[in-house]
Amino acid sequence: MGDTSELVLPVRPMANPAAIIRGTCYRFIVLTDGLLRSQWAPDNKFEDRASVFAVNRALPSPNFRVKEANNILEF
Repeated sequence: MGDTSELVLPVRPMANPAAIIRGTCYRFIVLTDGLLRSQWAPDNKFEDRASVFAVNRALPSPNFRVKEANNILEF
């Protein structure tokens, strides 16, 4: 196998805005029907750089619904 130390992957770290659920100090990104990215930041500043976890977050938004009541968030 060749040297992969200089492997460059195409990345698209900015998520589809339709797939983002925001609240005070949290952000969820619905990436696929079975994959969710969750973030917590007391200052509401979230990381958008690519990661090994998800180099491409610019996916079509899956169908989902959001329900918030009595400090409970469901989606």
